[in-house]
Amino acid sequence: MTVRELFANIDNDELSGQVESLESRALAQQTRRRKISAAWLWLFVGVGVAVSMVGFALGGQLGAVLFVSYWAGGSLVFAALRRLLLDPRLDATLPLSHSAAELRALRRQRRP
Repeated sequence: MTVRELFANIDNDELSGQVESLESRALAQQTRRRKISAAWLWLFVGVGVAVSMVGFALGGQLGAVLFVSYWAGGSLVFAALRRLLLDPRLDATLPLSHSAAELRALRRQRRP
């Protein structure tokens, strides 16, 4: 339920303006959170491309190990860092926004 739905029948212009302000701030914070999360993902992919190129340049078994290690192990490290560092920092900085996991949980709750 949104804040607007809670105050749908309020005729007070001042309160209505505050509700709209809160909704616009929440939307702005959620948009910023999505952009930061996308940048975090692109950082992982960019480093992965560089590591892959080095792995292919090395060739042989060492290159294959480097490639697989980054994409398999790196994704686990990336997920852990996101949960342990990025999400808590975004929660503190952007309190009106939700993590991807929280948004999925909210969507599941709204399903009939």
